[in-house]
Amino acid sequence: MQGQLIVRKWSDTNEKPWDVQYIGPDGVSRYQPGVTHSTEQYAAAHRERLLESMKQGFCEKFIQDHWLKD
Repeated sequence: MQGQLIVRKWSDTNEKPWDVQYIGPDGVSRYQPGVTHSTEQYAAAHRERLLESMKQGFCEKFIQDHWLKD
């Protein structure tokens, strides 16, 4: 993988303040629309599932094309 997937806390007031952010090799950050988590642990588990999918052929280009820019 050329970019990075990181867990971030994007809100201090939302009931689901955690998500997984993709930072591309160009430095552009993106997030998966509509996918947020109530705990850091749930977001970390989602990140691990995404990493596993990428190992099995899920294309990083899909994230670059479909996730929203921050």
